[in-house]
Amino acid sequence: RMLQFKETLTGINGVTYVTQSSAVPGVMAGYDMANRRVGDPDNANKMCQMIRVDYDFLPAYGLKLIEGRNFSRSYPTDSTENVILNETAMRLFGFHNANEAVNGYVHLEGHDNKRFRVIGVTNDFHQESLKENYRPLVIMIYNPWKWIDNHFVSVKLGTASVDQVVNK
Repeated sequence: RMLQFKETLTGINGVTYVTQSSAVPGVMAGYDMANRRVGDPDNANKMCQMIRVDYDFLPAYGLKLIEGRNFSRSYPTDSTENVILNETAMRLFGFHNANEAVNGYVHLEGHDNKRFRVIGVTNDFHQESLKENYRPLVIMIYNPWKWIDNHFVSVKLGTASVDQVVNK
């Protein structure tokens, strides 16, 4: 039903993006998990916020990639094996720069030795209040735990006025 709802909204003139996510900027991600970089000599877990999104989240919110690419339906593994990090998570995992992070791998809590490939690094953005420091954030489509649900639907409007779109 959610896909049908999204398609209906996207079909409205003036709507440029419709995206689903487990949190939206300004709301705490709510899921902190212990993850680690593949090959970390200390095998140390790092606490990161986890956010589940769909393919349109980054462009809908205007989030910029420093390096790499966004999730794409053209890459089936994006929904099962790939993640995007923000700059703070990239540094926390010990990557020296975004170029090194892309095509690097991390382990996510609860998945033993399964490796998740980093396909992109975003600029840091305030997931929570502007008063808070940036938090390490792992962005993914994958929902292995079945409890990081996409509770939020965000709609981005183009140049049309809100009244024009709402009245349709």
